[in-house]
Amino acid sequence: MEKRVGFALALILLQGLASAAFIGFWNGTEASIPQGWTCISCDQIPMEGSDSADFYQRFPMCNATGYGFKGGNNNNSHIVGYLSGQVSTPSSTTTAQVGEMNGFNSAGPNHVHSSWLTNSFPQNTSLPPYRNIRVIRTNTALPAFIPQGVIILFNSTDAPAGFARFTEFDDKFIRGEDSIASEGGSTTHSHYNVNITLQGNTGATVSTGTFKWSVATDSHKHPNVFINVTENGHMPLFFDAVMIQATSDVQIPAGTIGLFNMTVTNSNWTQITTCNNMYLRANDSYGTTGGAVNHTHANVSGQTTGGNSGVNRNTGSMSYATTAHSHAFNASISTVANQPPYITVLVYKFEETAPNVTEENEGRQAILGGINGTIPNSTISTDQQIYIVYPNGEQKLGKFDKVAVLGNQTWGFNYLTGNETATNMNSLFNVVNIWEAFSLTYGQIVSQVSTFIQ
Repeated sequence: MEKRVGFALALILLQGLASAAFIGFWNGTEASIPQGWTCISCDQIPMEGSDSADFYQRFPMCNATGYGFKGGNNNNSHIVGYLSGQVSTPSSTTTAQVGEMNGFNSAGPNHVHSSWLTNSFPQNTSLPPYRNIRVIRTNTALPAFIPQGVIILFNSTDAPAGFARFTEFDDKFIRGEDSIASEGGSTTHSHYNVNITLQGNTGATVSTGTFKWSVATDSHKHPNVFINVTENGHMPLFFDAVMIQATSDVQIPAGTIGLFNMTVTNSNWTQITTCNNMYLRANDSYGTTGGAVNHTHANVSGQTTGGNSGVNRNTGSMSYATTAHSHAFNASISTVANQPPYITVLVYKFEETAPNVTEENEGRQAILGGINGTIPNSTISTDQQIYIVYPNGEQKLGKFDKVAVLGNQTWGFNYLTGNETATNMNSLFNVVNIWEAFSLTYGQIVSQVSTFIQ
């Protein structure tokens, strides 16, 4: 008896994936993203509950514990640090006679300053050399195959059958965007016109005298000293992988470096932890690491302007610093983390250890194993037809190897062998769920069917 399931109207709302999704890259236009994949770098501001902006202007960072942690900045700044003993004595002094009390303290001829005030420290880029690309993910669990045009990471420059090396990103960090091909960043940067003030006079003071000669008070400062901070590198910690692009719809090759948004339980995927807390960079080698956790800049030296506060004293036998005196100085620059904007991903390597299923009956048995291991109380049919009327009025009819029904949900499973073709039917999530695949091992079929149901 033929079973038909019809819907005049349905509202599909994907509120989140229940299983791990594979993350790849797309270098074409958004409209050309393959069916069954979603762009997760194309929106600057996502809708509530959506992951469409997860990778927008962010770099993927390998993380062993979880997906979606965000941080980092496009630019960085520093703090000028005081170095004890690195300020000279005054450049000019004068003598003044001790006279009657006038209530002012004056800076002595050997005074120094004990601190800095940074009025401004201009920011500069913290972005390493990068190239923009669209980041896409599968809508349901592990992909049965990599669609033509999708770019993935690999562990060798020897592209497997069905793939070609994608060299446009070599020696560049991967950054998600809605646009493609644009690039930027650098390996080094400098900071110009850092504005600091020398303060905290520690010189000897006197509180007597009558007004005549101008000398510096003990509370004077040296403001608006502009210095340039020399160039230095800001490359974050990185882990290299090779980019390859599918030239046709092709099965996932052994050696694939997969990015995921959840933990993968499939035994053919082994988690890579050697890249933990490293940014992913495309290159012509696999596993090369480099970069640094943070950076600083060389100490800066200079000469201040004159002090900005003074008092008058009589000519006499005591020496003081003049109002116009200056100091030579040497200051340090604080350390800053090398962290451009990032989002963490889980990274796995695909190791195929079993042959692909080529027999129809074996594929059906694997599907049955996945169903029984997940929803053992479901009603299961073989060679069952499913008929769907979609919200836009489109109608589709397909025949499936196995159909499972539990409560108000239906799952249709097809494993393609020989000359079989896919029905290309879309799921009505949480009502009718369609899974079709080919070129998988027995274990992969069982795992994907189980994960898809979950």
